[in-house]
Amino acid sequence: MLPNTDTDAALIVAERIRTALTTGHALDCAASIGVTHWCGPKDTLDAMLGRADAALYQAKAEGRNRICVG
Repeated sequence: MLPNTDTDAALIVAERIRTALTTGHALDCAASIGVTHWCGPKDTLDAMLGRADAALYQAKAEGRNRICVG
């Protein structure tokens, strides 16, 4: 969770994490990441987690080692 962070900034953080995991060290791995944002006062944590999870599975379906927004 990245409070007070818009989607564009969250994507930058997600890309830094994804890149850091694939930079030539002994524990290299691919990372698929799902990103979402808070849609306002009626949005719930469960709804946000559901969107992020769906985006994660989309990233995996599109070839893994990528970031998708849900």
